[in-house]
This record gives sequence, C-alpha cells and structure tokens, in this order.
Amino acid sequence: MARTYDTSFKELITQQFATLLPWLLPDVRSHEVVKLSEELPSTLRRADLVVRVLRSPRSSDSPGAPRIVVFECQCQSDPALPKTMALRSMLAHYQYDLLVETVLLAFTPQAVTPPEYAFGDSACGSSVHRVTVRRVFDESADAALRQDIDSLLPLIPAMQPDSGDRQALLRTAIERIIDRIASDEQRKLMIDSAATFATLRLSDGDVRGIVADVFTRRRYMLDPIRDFPWLRAGYEQGVQHGEARGEARGEARGEARGKASAVVTILASRAIPVTDIERARILACIDLEQLDRWLVRAASASTTADVLAAS
Repeated sequence: MARTYDTSFKELITQQFATLLPWLLPDVRSHEVVKLSEELPSTLRRADLVVRVLRSPRSSDSPGAPRIVVFECQCQSDPALPKTMALRSMLAHYQYDLLVETVLLAFTPQAVTPPEYAFGDSACGSSVHRVTVRRVFDESADAALRQDIDSLLPLIPAMQPDSGDRQALLRTAIERIIDRIASDEQRKLMIDSAATFATLRLSDGDVRGIVADVFTRRRYMLDPIRDFPWLRAGYEQGVQHGEARGEARGEARGEARGKASAVVTILASRAIPVTDIERARILACIDLEQLDRWLVRAASASTTADVLAAS
C-alpha cells in the first residue's frame, strides 16, 4: 500500500507541481524541477521531488540565493528514512553545488521523523542533517480548501477536518474535482488519488461507498471497471486478499467485500439512486451467491429496489 500512496503523489506532482507550489513552498518566486543523476549511487528509492528554487527575498538587503529542495512524501514508518534523506541531500549538493533543504511531507503520525539526524564521530563533533517536517495529517483541511488550489484536492482527504467528519470531507473533495476539472482524464486521476489518500483515514469500503454515492448524486457517469482504477483495484485486491489468507472464511469475506462494492459502483455508474439503507444492506452482505445475483441485476435494473428484490 505504501507504493500506492507514493505512486499517487508522484503522478500528482508530475502533472500539477506548478499549481501546487503555493502550498508546498509559498515564498518561492521561481522554480525548476530537477533530478539526481542516474550515475550517482542508488538510495533504495528515488526522492519524490527535487526542485531548484529561488525564494522571495526577506528584505532588499537580502536578495536570496538559489537552493535545492528535496521533497519526501511518507505515509508509514521507515526507520531508514533519516539516513536515506541525509544521503539524498548530500548527493543533491554534490551534483548542483547549492545549499539543500529537505522537506518531509508526513501524511500519518507514523511517518514523522525527528527534525535532525546526527552522524559521525561525536568526539570530533557530529554532522547533522536537518529536515523540515510537515505534519500534513494535522494540517487543517478547511484551511487547505480555502486556498482554492484545485490540484491540492486529492491530498486534502488525508488532512484534519475542523468538524471531524472525514466522510463529508472526502465527499467535498470529490465534488469539487468533478465540478472544477475540465479534462476527463485528469479528473479520473485526481478522484483516484483522493480516494487513495482517503484510505489513510477511512476504510476501503467506506471510501468506495462514498465515491459511489457522490457519483450517484452528481450523475457523474463512469464505467467503474473500465474508467476508475482505484475501485477496480479495490475489488481485485479484496478477492486477492481473501485468497492469500488461505482460509475459506477469509477468502469469502474478501470476495464478498469486492463484489458488494462492485454492485454499489455499477449502480452509481448508471446514475441509479441508492439510499443509505440500501447501500448498508449491500455492503453488509456476505452471501456470494446473492451478491452474484445482484451484480447481474445491477447491469440492467431500473432501480436499486429491483436489484435487491427477493425473487
């Protein structure tokens, strides 16, 4: 799952960095995305983002100087991260001969590292690598929404809503993506990423249900199996998770979760309303034969009641 978050973040950064800059580095007046040379030593995984920036001067007497900023997006604990961040910082300094700043975007409490990593012989004076740690999971989602940066919407579900209602926060993020993003492909990417980062705070089933509910209410037409990778992957992972456990009960539950989510999503893709009671009944079902019948009916039924009919 860690790779899923990392990939989602890198995809967003690749396509949306310029518009995300006011959130990432609000005092920067110019920037250029750069890379560490492939010829330099490998550091287990590449840095998520390396940028050469020129910050706005604090006064007319201090015009500022270019520097390198290395960003790391982290969603889980990694004991080796302080060492690899220090190594990447030194590699960036070696390649560009500029001061280097490392920024850790921590999306969970487990991802937080100490702001300093000391290494070397303490008798001779330790060397210290300092990191700016942003506790994104503690940042206000409402304040982020007020920044009105569309490209930030996929990351907002991982933040802290003032009301404490994370489900409502995810709905808001998805609705804004649907309303504001003109490109259908970009919209799909951003919804997929918003759903991915929402799973840091909500269960997979809750996230799939919320996405399907928004699609239904907003009449947003998608074929979930064809057009929405996260929902498709969620279904497939649910089945695979059950199979991997090697127990009949675990396999049935994993497959049931995937099929139940697929029923809700197919109804949403066809703009068929699903009430909270109907959704709860579908997602709670663990009868695989019943779910198979509902899946067949969902493809052609006119109402959810027709899908759930006893006959």
